[in-house]
Amino acid sequence: MAFSKAIELFYTPTPHTRGVHPTAVIAASARLGRDVSIGPYSVIGEEVIIGDAARIDAHVVIYPQVRIGDYFHAYANVVVRERAVIGHRVILQSGCVIGGDGFGYVLGTDGSARKIVQGGTVILEDDVEIGANTTIDRAAIGATRIQRGASSTTW
Repeated sequence: MAFSKAIELFYTPTPHTRGVHPTAVIAASARLGRDVSIGPYSVIGEEVIIGDAARIDAHVVIYPQVRIGDYFHAYANVVVRERAVIGHRVILQSGCVIGGDGFGYVLGTDGSARKIVQGGTVILEDDVEIGANTTIDRAAIGATRIQRGASSTTW
């Protein structure tokens, strides 16, 4: 713990521009909390709800009907697919895909493969961090859930 605190004394985070970049595309039905920052070329879909003090860096895509809590941070090139639910203080490192279509097939009696619709969702509870280029697919039914305080580096 002492080492962790010592590093923080000497670390200078890179500053980011507050507000919404003019190249961002935000659906009219999206609701943004207070003090939200949205970077260049990001896309926020229909009926998205984003909490207070969220930071969305460049080239992030948030699909329709996603709910995001306060103090969220998505680094560049993150994709959050439709209907995902993300809690407070969640960090998604660069390149994450949350709620992608799972890989589900069933073989028919004739040997042909039939895709199984992945109609569920993903829920990331509070205080979760997902490492760079991690994919968390949505469930076929129900939800893929990452519990509070989890980090993809500890799985």
